[in-house]
Amino acid sequence: MIKAVIFDMFETLVTLFTGRTYFSENIAQDLNIPLETFRKAWHSNEHERTIGKYTMKEGVELTLKSTGNCSQQNVELVVRKRREALQDTFSAIPPDSVKLLEALHQKGLKVGLITNTFSDECEFIKQSPLYPLFDATMISYETGLCKPSPEVYHAMIEKLNVKPEECLYVGDGGSRELYGARDAGMQALQCTWFSELAFEPHIPCPPLDDFPHARTQMDVLRFIDAQKITYRKLTESDLDTFIQMRITQLREEGATEDFNLVPALKDYYNRHLADGTFVSWLALDGEKIIGTSGMSFVEKPPYFSCPSGKIGLLSSMFTNPDYRRQGIAKELLHRVVEEARAYGCGAVQITASDMGVKLYTAYGFIHNGNFMQYKL
Repeated sequence: MIKAVIFDMFETLVTLFTGRTYFSENIAQDLNIPLETFRKAWHSNEHERTIGKYTMKEGVELTLKSTGNCSQQNVELVVRKRREALQDTFSAIPPDSVKLLEALHQKGLKVGLITNTFSDECEFIKQSPLYPLFDATMISYETGLCKPSPEVYHAMIEKLNVKPEECLYVGDGGSRELYGARDAGMQALQCTWFSELAFEPHIPCPPLDDFPHARTQMDVLRFIDAQKITYRKLTESDLDTFIQMRITQLREEGATEDFNLVPALKDYYNRHLADGTFVSWLALDGEKIIGTSGMSFVEKPPYFSCPSGKIGLLSSMFTNPDYRRQGIAKELLHRVVEEARAYGCGAVQITASDMGVKLYTAYGFIHNGNFMQYKL
């Protein structure tokens, strides 16, 4: 059960890609320094700036001394323009970021912040309306600890007085923060709601198949609510709802409806549920079925890669649109794949829709001709 949600700051609660941006190429252009020369000097003291050894002004001075461009005027120009860009960032805090933090508190959850920052960023964070909404913070400039160091996650867990498995970490994925959170025992969720704003070479992290995604701030709440989802096997009394969801799935995939499919589906499921050659796991929110899966068992003459000849045919992988991107489909998939393993199948096969390919690929399915296959 999730008791605490811990956030990254930049490209998670706020974005640097709004208003006036001021990155290394802008500084180099302002000071007429070759870009690669500036970047090399700038990054040489980045870690020290991040852990609080140098203020931003001191870091700029060191960088410009290294490039031979240090003057009070140049230093003040860079410091000022960085602050102007940060002012634009924190003047444009999305209302949904504030709503999200407030909603988490209303749910009785603790809220934390872990962020790698420089001195000027630290100052803006602490002056922002977001800051009072955190129960605990780990700001690298103050603590000297950077993500993805294990120590920073363990320190946050201790501050919030929760267990690692009771924490959800939300971030864009930069600095391998999601892997660090997962290694510390937390659940991790990649947020992508700012991803379309970023541009090269400053994109912090591409989408990661290793983690579930939140495309909007409210998806974080849906992910947490999904922890309350329960799972059970399909029974005959569920068939009317199951069949309607199957037809909804076929429509979503673009199927042409030229006859009433309900009687044929009902006959199929009744017969194969009865003889054990079809099994389904359902996901439920309370009593409402919000996700389905299906596995049909067929037998072929044995062959070298499948000595048993038994094949699991995957179908009916469908999640209510309001509950997607919360890991429900992955859980349903795992449960029916294990059913196929228990039945003695040598492989699971599916003709996947475009929407499902990412899920099956991430699970370990590979393309095999016109279908995807998972070897058991």
